[in-house]
Amino acid sequence: FALLTDTLPEVVRSSNAKPHDGVSETELNKLLQAHGFERVRNRRIGASNRRLDPSGAGLYVFGGVRFLDPQHPDECEILHSRLMVFLRSYSLNLDISTLLAEIRRIRNVWRRRWRA
Repeated sequence: FALLTDTLPEVVRSSNAKPHDGVSETELNKLLQAHGFERVRNRRIGASNRRLDPSGAGLYVFGGVRFLDPQHPDECEILHSRLMVFLRSYSLNLDISTLLAEIRRIRNVWRRRWRA
């Protein structure tokens, strides 16, 4: 949700917006779950989410899935078409190149982190 907020703020509903003026974090999470993403509680002590969850109850993350990699042409095409369907459902016609570039950057960070 933070990535969407940073790269396509027009898609994200502000706290004082009407229900169909964008997507909320809860709606995005429900959409991901409806498409097979499994929510898992993250209770790791010292994790970056600890500052957001001082009680230690744990925050939900999605596990058991592999995110599409926009560096692979076939996956980039799938990702692009799914993002366009998502945006059209909110009557938005936006350039998603910034979002795809940021997804590529994050995937590269993950790739380096998990190879080491």
